[in-house]
Amino acid sequence: MGRVTGIGGVFFRCKDPAAQRDWCRDQLGLQIDDYGTNLAWRQAKDPEAKGYTQWSPFKNDSEYFEGEFMVNYRVEDLDGLLDSLLESGSEVIG
Repeated sequence: MGRVTGIGGVFFRCKDPAAQRDWCRDQLGLQIDDYGTNLAWRQAKDPEAKGYTQWSPFKNDSEYFEGEFMVNYRVEDLDGLLDSLLESGSEVIG
């Protein structure tokens, strides 16, 4: 059965993405590019295996996603998870 294994990305809307990126670079020490940053981490069961979580600010009027923010999940066996969600009566969009 599929399952969520972590967070793959955090995306949010803001008034001024460039200013948000600059502030996070200058105040938090994040290594920022035009898209945001990748936060690296290690797998608990396999410390040699790296993983990444993308962090990206978007303009308030972005059409990339609906709502104020979007969280992407890292998933093991996506097809299995989608089947399980559908079987439980959940609505799967996209």
